[in-house]
Amino acid sequence: MITLTEEQYQLIQQYTELVRTVNEAFTYVVTSFDDLSYTEGDTVLSDIFTALQQLSGANSQLTILFKDLDAVNESIMQFSQVVEGVDKLDSVWGNVEARQQFIRETLAPAYTSWSERVLHILQPYAVA
Repeated sequence: MITLTEEQYQLIQQYTELVRTVNEAFTYVVTSFDDLSYTEGDTVLSDIFTALQQLSGANSQLTILFKDLDAVNESIMQFSQVVEGVDKLDSVWGNVEARQQFIRETLAPAYTSWSERVLHILQPYAVA
């Protein structure tokens, strides 16, 4: 285990919290496809895209911080699969049904799978 500064510890805590928040947001968005009482699906989806950009930016900081820990870096770098999913979403964006299906069946599961791995790896570093 590496020794962290207070700033590094806060970065990891904020990162893991954002990862969890995006998981909740995906759940909301997917639910909004079928439950019309979830009226903020489009807004939340936009927020997800913003959060994914923030996670991507933080990934470079984390790979530097954990440069000697291959397991951490491998988990962080697997985020590229989520980014690829976002890129593919552009191709179906104009078709509401195809967009919803892609988010439900591809993008949200890819994010959930990645987030579970990265949270498992980072959890020991996020606890004081």
